[in-house]
Amino acid sequence: MFGKIAKFFKKVEKNKDILRNWRIPIDLSYERIDNDKSVQFTNADGSRVLYFSILIVKGNNSLLGSSFSNSKASIMYADDCWHLKGHKPNGNEVLVCVFTYTNEEDEAILNNLFDGIQYSGR
Repeated sequence: MFGKIAKFFKKVEKNKDILRNWRIPIDLSYERIDNDKSVQFTNADGSRVLYFSILIVKGNNSLLGSSFSNSKASIMYADDCWHLKGHKPNGNEVLVCVFTYTNEEDEAILNNLFDGIQYSGR
């Protein structure tokens, strides 16, 4: 079973902007850090770190709809900071988001950012 699921996802090609099909309302004050298979944004004082990665669905997309329904982000407190975790499925992609922040007051801002993410791919 796991082998079938593992084959269902395709790795994002290197040197491509993995967020190219997504509109993420992040202002220019954040520094963008491109990793091999993910993108991070951090604000100037490091109190917010936004992590994004993409799962690409290959073949039949029926598993995408049933397994990755669009859901509200969850929030938990661990290691002296909060973690907002969620995902957004659309097209043949699942955008995985983890926002880590140290100021509890940032929860509403980051929830709004998560809710404002839109798929712009074809």
